[in-house]
Amino acid sequence: MEAKNFRPRNVIFMTVVVGVSVLIGQAIYVLFINVPFP
Repeated sequence: MEAKNFRPRNVIFMTVVVGVSVLIGQAIYVLFINVPFP
């Protein structure tokens, strides 16, 4: 029972972490691409 109750929370937590990481990575990537290098 504990394992079943823990699993969905872990999946949701992983999804949120991955989503935030992808968004931050995308923003940094876009910023670095848009910034003109001297």
